[in-house]
Amino acid sequence: DTALMAVHLMLGGALDRLPGRDMILAHGGGHLPYQYGRLEHGYRVRPEARANTAQSPEAHLRRFHFDSLTHDSRSLAFLSDRVGADRVMIGTDAPFDMAETDPLGRLAAVPGLSESDRARILGGNAQALLRERPQRAPAEDSPNAIAAANHVHMGRAYMLRGQLQIA
Repeated sequence: DTALMAVHLMLGGALDRLPGRDMILAHGGGHLPYQYGRLEHGYRVRPEARANTAQSPEAHLRRFHFDSLTHDSRSLAFLSDRVGADRVMIGTDAPFDMAETDPLGRLAAVPGLSESDRARILGGNAQALLRERPQRAPAEDSPNAIAAANHVHMGRAYMLRGQLQIA
C-alpha cells in the first residue's frame, strides 16, 4: 500500500503539482525502494506511465523520506544505500506489537553506515526536514523515549490510512 500510494503520487502528477513538498514513507517505503528499477523501466517504455508527469520516478525519488522500520539490518543497509542515508529517519512503531524492540541496536548493526549517517538517521534528518534546530537527546536511550522524540519531530507530516496528513 505504501509503494502503491507513492507510485500514484509520482505517475499521477501530484508531486509535479506540489513542488517543494516532501513526503515521508513508513516502513522503509514498503516495496518501493526494492523495485525502483522496474518502475523506472516502465516509465521509459510505457507511454501511459508518462501521461501525467514529465518527471521520471528517479527524479521524484528525492522527494521522499523513509523511516527505518524494516526489522532487518541488511534491508536497512540497502534502503540507506538506495535512497541515501540523508533520506532515512528512525522509526519504531512503538507502542504497537509490530514495534522495533531495539531501534538503536538495529541501526548499530547496519553494515557500512558511518557514525555521521547514524546520527542523521537517529534525528538529524527529521530536524533538517522540519527545518528545526538540533535538540538535546532524550533523557534516556530507551526505544520509547526515542520513539516519543521521533513522533514529536515527524508528527507534523505523516501518512494515515494512505492519506497525507499535515498536523
